[in-house]
Amino acid sequence: MQTIIESFDVAFTDTIAEKNLTFEGTHTDTLSQEDDAATSTKKSKLIYTVGDKNVSAVTLTGSITWSDGGVHYTNGSDANQNDVKATYKFDGTSSVDVSDVTFNATSDPLAGASKSMTLMKGVDGVAADKISGTPSFTVALNQTNTKLDAKANGTAGVTGNDVTYAVEGVAIDKIHVKSVGGTADKVPANWTLATGATI
Repeated sequence: MQTIIESFDVAFTDTIAEKNLTFEGTHTDTLSQEDDAATSTKKSKLIYTVGDKNVSAVTLTGSITWSDGGVHYTNGSDANQNDVKATYKFDGTSSVDVSDVTFNATSDPLAGASKSMTLMKGVDGVAADKISGTPSFTVALNQTNTKLDAKANGTAGVTGNDVTYAVEGVAIDKIHVKSVGGTADKVPANWTLATGATI
């Protein structure tokens, strides 16, 4: 039999450097007494138990290479600064800030089968209205005779148990003419020309 002596709410801040992720929240730890089955001694063992890491806020920053249908981070799979592959718990109040994310692509992000990428996989409980910020998204499409500099736009949201980003459009900012070839390059389907675009 176990008896809880005391419980503690402990704040934490964990970083996953390779993924540019920071988790903040609390875990409720307990100090308890337990019988020692080996010696049949009552209440002779003191046990400290670390509770679930309940996340109040997530911040995702930095450059992410676009991968259609790809996954940037999977909950419980990437080691934090303590070299622990922790599984974090989320609920409807957990906030996710993606405002400092910069996507980059060298191919057409609208050409992919899903036109979306998973930023955080397996984060059950995160609500779409708790995701804030608009990532920037640059596209550099190098073709035979031209190079197209463009910006994509889209929306971060929740798909199932994942935080995802879906591309909605691409607008060309600048066209670099490398050579005048016999066969003209084509602008990818559904791309538009941004206001003030230059050649």
